[in-house]
Amino acid sequence: MRLAPYTSSRPFVTPLMVKEYVYCPAIPWIQWNYGVEPEPTPSMEEGSGAKVPRLSEVADEVGLPEPRRFELFIVDRVHGISGRVDAVGGSCRRGFGVLEYKAFPRRRVRHFRAQLLVYMLMVNTVLGPVRKGHLVVGDRHLVIEATEEVLGEAEQLVEATKRVIHRPDPPPVHVVEAKCSYCLLRKVCPVRSGVYA
Repeated sequence: MRLAPYTSSRPFVTPLMVKEYVYCPAIPWIQWNYGVEPEPTPSMEEGSGAKVPRLSEVADEVGLPEPRRFELFIVDRVHGISGRVDAVGGSCRRGFGVLEYKAFPRRRVRHFRAQLLVYMLMVNTVLGPVRKGHLVVGDRHLVIEATEEVLGEAEQLVEATKRVIHRPDPPPVHVVEAKCSYCLLRKVCPVRSGVYA
């Protein structure tokens, strides 16, 4: 099934917004509706600095096919998403592999998996058929086959994120202090503050 091009006059949704949606739906709502972006923490900046030089090595380690393109910006007008993919390898004839790399270990990876799925969807739509996605978080390596179900899950995540950010009020979320305490937007979160409780 071919989707009609995304025609909203608002900016495209990004895979980072989908990642945040999976972590906590209030985050992309706040970013979209309040127009705020959190300042990167020192650890985020350190992770970003450590990431770029390692991408080629990690691509070798996971067997990402050649030729490879790093930090490739893609605009997917079919799904209304755009973003910068860490690494894409392969060709239309042999299929593509997609790599999402996080330099430091994390306990939770479900939201990073969602981010990778959206990158896989973008590459599949714009460049050609994706065969595999690789999520490397610290020393963990998750391989995801690009099945119809996986790409369909990515489409559903994108659509769910769009629905959330266009709500008039923030989405209902369960406030978990252990999780909220790490959120860079907690000071402006209307859910946590009880404004929309």
